[in-house]
Amino acid sequence: MHRDGRDNLLADHNEHGWALPFLDGGATPEKNAEWLGKYFQMLKRSATSPQSDRYRPDLERCTDLAAHYLVKTDWFVDAPLQQLVRLGSNLSKHPRRATCMQAVAWIAGEVLEHDSLPELSAKNLALLANALSKNTRSDRCEQAVARLGRVLLRERLDRDLTAQGASKVLNALSKWPGSPACRSAGESLGERVASDDTLLQEMNAETVASTFTALSKWLDSPVSQMTGRLMAERIANDTPLVEDMDERHLAELLNAMSKWPENRSCRKGAGAWPNGSRTTMPGSTRCS
Repeated sequence: MHRDGRDNLLADHNEHGWALPFLDGGATPEKNAEWLGKYFQMLKRSATSPQSDRYRPDLERCTDLAAHYLVKTDWFVDAPLQQLVRLGSNLSKHPRRATCMQAVAWIAGEVLEHDSLPELSAKNLALLANALSKNTRSDRCEQAVARLGRVLLRERLDRDLTAQGASKVLNALSKWPGSPACRSAGESLGERVASDDTLLQEMNAETVASTFTALSKWLDSPVSQMTGRLMAERIANDTPLVEDMDERHLAELLNAMSKWPENRSCRKGAGAWPNGSRTTMPGSTRCS
C-alpha cells in the first residue's frame, strides 16, 4: 500500500483526515492530473492483487480521497482533456461511490467550459462520453454527453470513427432518452451507422448488443427503427456473429428486439439464436 500523508496539512481540511502529499496546489493542472492518473493506476493494480479483498475498504477510501481533490480543489482546472478522459474512465468504475460521481460531474463541467474540443480523438470522445454516462443524475453529465455526441458527428466523423466508438457514444446518449439534445445526437449517429455498411459489418457481438439496446430507447424514432432493422437483418444472416454472443449479449438483444414486436426483421433476428433454440418475443408469434 501507499503512504497517504496523514500529517499533511490538507488532511486537516477534508473529511477524510488523509491527504495525497504528491499533489501540489502550486503545480500545474497538467502535472497534478498526471500524478493523480498514476495514483489511480496504482489503485487499479492493487485491486487485482491476490490480497485485494483484505485491503478493499482501504482501496475504496483511497479512491474517494483521490476523487475529493477534483471536487474540492481548483488544482485540475484547465487540465488537458486527454488527461481528464483517463481520470474519468477510472472514476466511472465506481458508480456507487458518491464522491467519484461528483468528480465525474466536475469533469463534465470542464467539457462544457471548453469552447472547442480539438485535442480529443473520436476514441477519446467515446471513452469520455462513456465515463460521464455513469452519472445519470447529473445535468452537467447529460449536457456534456450531448455535446460530445455533436462534436463527434461534426468534427471527427470521417477521420477515425469506429464501430466500438459509435456504440459507446450511442449507449451514453441513450442514458438520457428523454433529453432532446441526446436524442438528436443519437438519431444523427444512428443514421450515420445505418448509412455505412462497413461500420455495420465491423460491429462484433458486444457492440451489436450495446447499439441495439441504445436504439431501443427511442422506440418512436424512424431512424432507430431503420437502423435497428438493418442490424436485425445482419443478426439473422450472420451465423458467426451469433455464435460469438454469450448469454448476456443474447439477453440484451432479445430485450431490445421485443420492443419492436411488429418489426419482421427483429422477429427474424430473434430467431437466429445458436443451437436451434427458439425464442418468443412479447406481442409476437413464436419465432424460429
